[in-house]
Amino acid sequence: MTEQQLIQKIKELKQIKPKQEWVILCKEQILEKAVDVRHQPFSQPFSILDIFRVPLLKPAILSITCVMVLVGVFGLVQNTLPGDTLYTAKKATEQAQFNLTSKQEKPKMALELTNEKLQELSIVAEANLGKNLAPAIKEVEQAYQATAQAYQLATQEINQKVSDISAIDKEQIEMYKEVKEQNKRLEQTLAVKMEISELDESINSYYDALVDYKALVEQEITALENQTLTTEQEQVLNEIQQLFDKEKYDQAFEKLLLSQ
Repeated sequence: MTEQQLIQKIKELKQIKPKQEWVILCKEQILEKAVDVRHQPFSQPFSILDIFRVPLLKPAILSITCVMVLVGVFGLVQNTLPGDTLYTAKKATEQAQFNLTSKQEKPKMALELTNEKLQELSIVAEANLGKNLAPAIKEVEQAYQATAQAYQLATQEINQKVSDISAIDKEQIEMYKEVKEQNKRLEQTLAVKMEISELDESINSYYDALVDYKALVEQEITALENQTLTTEQEQVLNEIQQLFDKEKYDQAFEKLLLSQ
């Protein structure tokens, strides 16, 4: 067959049309296969990333993811110790909370932060974390200074009748007792001296400004003497009376307050 004859045969094939029955049958088979493909399970394992490919879910999923990341980072920051990389973020958070605290609550807030710094130092000491030790001690010393300043400022405002503080906070007294006990224990454990006298003096001056200890303790002793007391209460009263006789009115008041 010559090239010209082959070309002629191809042209004749173009004129051939399939039977209508064959066309319909092929169409039905193609549609059936398309339906089967849509109902088949995923050929690949499902991935969590497939969720992000759904347009309507993208904003919600991204928001939830951001919240989860922020919560995770916040928890990680809160568990850091002095000397850790993220500890500066923790300090910034604490400072922001302190700045937002009212003037009346600032001394108590500062005392709470001091307590936290002592707890951090305890963790460092117990875990023998050498690289964290010096930064942790420094944090405690800075906390003592900041708390002393907070109480000094509060005392000035009381003396100038600027502040409306008028009650003794038993919780603060107990918290400070815990701070002094922790300080003593850590000094013995670490064989270091952490100066707490300025803070002690500031807190005593603060309570001196709040109340006339002598008059108040004398009044309370008189009231207790006119009551029927248990053996334990009588012992406490005797201790209070001894402190009062030695003119240690602030200590007598503290014991009186804690015994109630």
